[in-house]
Amino acid sequence: MSDCLRDLSWLPADGYLIVVEHAPQLLSSSAEDQRTLFRILSGAVHHWASSLDRPGVPFKVLLLCDRDEQAALLRQKIDSAVDA
Repeated sequence: MSDCLRDLSWLPADGYLIVVEHAPQLLSSSAEDQRTLFRILSGAVHHWASSLDRPGVPFKVLLLCDRDEQAALLRQKIDSAVDA
């Protein structure tokens, strides 16, 4: 996944947006899997921000969820950060 997100030469753009629908289902896996996912996504963001070929290309990730699921996702993020 990391390689795919860092090599988008086949899809040149001024910026990239990854939209994850049903984010709670994706993030319901283990805390270790969540950390791995966020590490990969964060790495892609940093890669595009500092790319030698095209520095400063925006790469954003949007996690979609219902309003009532938002608090639970934020708790998971905080809990994952504490466990790290």
